[in-house]
Amino acid sequence: MSARLSSAFPADRAALVCFVTAGDPTPASTPAILDALVEGGADVIELGMPFTDPMADGPAIQKANLRSLAAGTTTADILKIATDFRARHPDVPLVLMGYANPMTRRGPEWFADAAEAAGVDGVICVDIPAEEDAALGPALRAKGIAPIRLATPTTDAARLPAVLEGAGGFLYYVSVAGITGKQQAAQASIEEAVTRLKASTELPVAVGFGVRTPEQAAAIARVADGVVVGSDDRLLPLYGATMAQGRSFARPAEAVLGAEVARRTGAKLGQKFIGSHGLETGEADGQGHDHAPFETVGILAPSGTVLDRLILTSVESVWDVHGIEHVDHDEAGHDHDEEHAWHDHDHDADSAPHDEHHEDAAMPGMEPEITALLVRYRNASAAMRLPSQINRQSALQAAAPAAEAARLLGLFGSIIEGARLFGWLLALSAGLSLFVALWNATRAREGDLALLRVMGARPSTVFGTILIEGLLIAAIGALGGIAVAHGLIALASASFPTLDELGLSAMRFLPGEGGILVAALAIGLVAALIPAIRIFRVDLATTLARYS
Repeated sequence: MSARLSSAFPADRAALVCFVTAGDPTPASTPAILDALVEGGADVIELGMPFTDPMADGPAIQKANLRSLAAGTTTADILKIATDFRARHPDVPLVLMGYANPMTRRGPEWFADAAEAAGVDGVICVDIPAEEDAALGPALRAKGIAPIRLATPTTDAARLPAVLEGAGGFLYYVSVAGITGKQQAAQASIEEAVTRLKASTELPVAVGFGVRTPEQAAAIARVADGVVVGSDDRLLPLYGATMAQGRSFARPAEAVLGAEVARRTGAKLGQKFIGSHGLETGEADGQGHDHAPFETVGILAPSGTVLDRLILTSVESVWDVHGIEHVDHDEAGHDHDEEHAWHDHDHDADSAPHDEHHEDAAMPGMEPEITALLVRYRNASAAMRLPSQINRQSALQAAAPAAEAARLLGLFGSIIEGARLFGWLLALSAGLSLFVALWNATRAREGDLALLRVMGARPSTVFGTILIEGLLIAAIGALGGIAVAHGLIALASASFPTLDELGLSAMRFLPGEGGILVAALAIGLVAALIPAIRIFRVDLATTLARYS
């Protein structure tokens, strides 16, 4: 057993063993994730080796494996990640976890040599039973690397000695008879199993598989020597979102931008921004959290969902911005999940300025809490019933965007209808003005029109000329009005950025504007029709005599 693994399981508390798939989302992003795990309090790093058929893993880690393989992650990449990790963290134990194929395809001895050179402390091979481990286990032990064995709820007293034979590092107890992440074992059964295993071995016993909540991790930590936690990708896959650039947030003050947010703001990876209260923030209004800027570490690919318009960060980030103290990992049994990302209290690099700002931003007496949730409905019935049930039967408040928008439109319905009616009155007035203008123009040009008739122009030709004139005037007026309206919108959006954030864009053309253009052309056609019909009733001789 390596010295690093020996010291990772202190006697006074349970060790936190954190799993992450190497190369997810890319090999280049993994080092920062590992660093964040260490800074967040991980005692042991468990680095997953992606495989095409991860039979022991649930959907979350299966998807992580596929993302890693799609990014081109190889065994050489994983060993390079391990080597670099060891250089940065010489005292943190590193365990490789994976399947036999990647570990033995070049021979167990080759893999053991490469793992030793990379500074690996232990290896978990999921699909080589202890009874059949005649090659990989001995090769690892020869290089001082601990072969970490798995015990399950079905490992009885008769088989347990074979599992413990040649095992090292720690004993990994799989708390459920199934895959990772999908089930949750009863605490009583975990306590009974851990007690039984401890009576049979001096190795530390770490519990993994099915550790789904911080509360469960804390309960397990009271009886086991270690708790293994892994991935939880519930939010992004729920909305079909994937990472276009960078990685997900891994520590406080890191943020991931939705595709639309990144497009509108022009933000790039590494760019910093601040949060604020309200829709507008001036330099002197004190609403911006300048003391705690966020850093963009990832940008999502367009998903066509609400995530495109969101900025994602950990709950702890929001608490830290407002100076709300919350429990450190050592005090809470080192439990983590993706939405409660790792909290970092190491601010020595800029401790004085940070402490000063933190004190200014602190809210005495405030307890950490979650004040808002984004809910996605499974069906239309839930969308109709759930908000009203929450509002009637709990102290919470639910707001459905569609319902709130409808209610807002209802409050301003009469104003909107009045404005719409006024617009149509303006259009009809414009049509009447066009009719009067064409009528007067036709009367003023009766002599010219009569002369055209005498020179051989057919009545239909002159009739069509007047109609086209009316249509052109209407089209120019309608297009000019639309252009002026969009120009005013552009000016308003430039002056008031909130309007742009609300979706009011000068470059956005609505289908209704096409209807306005068609209506204007119809009005112009009708307005030109009556003056044009007059041309058929003109007495050429009388008209020419009058204008000669």
